[in-house]
Amino acid sequence: MSCYYNASATKFIEDSMEMDMREFYEAFLERLPEIAIILDAGCGMGTDSLYFKDLGHYVVSMETSEEICRLAGENIGESVLLCSFQDMHSKIKFDGIWACASLIHMCSEELRKIITRFNWYLKDRGIVYTSFGYGDFAGEREGQYCINLTEGLARRLFSEAGFQIERMWVTDDKRKNHIGEKYINIVAAKII
Repeated sequence: MSCYYNASATKFIEDSMEMDMREFYEAFLERLPEIAIILDAGCGMGTDSLYFKDLGHYVVSMETSEEICRLAGENIGESVLLCSFQDMHSKIKFDGIWACASLIHMCSEELRKIITRFNWYLKDRGIVYTSFGYGDFAGEREGQYCINLTEGLARRLFSEAGFQIERMWVTDDKRKNHIGEKYINIVAAKII
C-alpha cells in the first residue's frame, strides 16, 4: 500500500486539495474536550492535522507512505510519524482519533484488529472518526485492495471493537474527480 502512495503522492494530494471538511470536523470536535490530544491516523497531506493544531489541539500525525509523510511534514511544519497502523505503538492516550478515509485499504480481518487497537489508544469515552467508500464492495480497485462499508457492517465492526456509534451518515465524495461516489462517515465513542 505505501508503495502505491509513494509512487502517486502528488496525484493523491491534488485529488484531496480544497475539500470542504467543516461538516466532518464539527461532528468529531464537538465530542472532544476544548483542548484535546488527537491522533491523525493516516494524515495524508496534513491538512486536517494543521486545522486541529490551529485550533489549539495537540496533534500526533502518522502516515504509512514515506513520500506523503515527507510532504505532510512540510505542510504541517513538524515531523510526521512514519509507521503502519499495525506497527504503531503509543504510550499516549488520545481524546480522539481522526482516520479520514485512511483505513479503506485494509482487509476485513486487519480492519477489525486496527479498530480494536484504536480502542486501546483512546482515553475513556474517547472518540474516533473514520470514513469509507459506501457499499459492500471488497476487492482490488485501481491496483490496490479496497473495502467499503454499509451501515450494518459498520455497526458490527465498531460494536465488536468496543465502540458505540454516536453518528453515522452518508455523503457524496468530496473529491472533484469522484462525482457520484458515496462515503459513509462514522463517529464512534469508546465504551467504558
